[in-house]
Amino acid sequence: MRYNLRSLLKSLTLACVFLTTHPLMACSSCFSKGTGKMAEGANMAILSLGLIISILLCGFAAFFIYLWKKSRDYSLQGSNSEFKKGR
Repeated sequence: MRYNLRSLLKSLTLACVFLTTHPLMACSSCFSKGTGKMAEGANMAILSLGLIISILLCGFAAFFIYLWKKSRDYSLQGSNSEFKKGR
């Protein structure tokens, strides 16, 4: 029963997508040629979001590099300890 319901939902979704005859309308900024103040504002928004995401990704990378170095130092310190040498 559950399998039939899934296939029915998939079929109905595909039918709704393909049987829609009217074209989808874009917003005025996407539909235009991309000139003017609105396009400049959208471009600056895209650039600023890209900059913020780049900064966050660099922060994550720096954090994992920090953890990698600390674990390496900890493992080297543990291998040179007197406890492991049999004291």
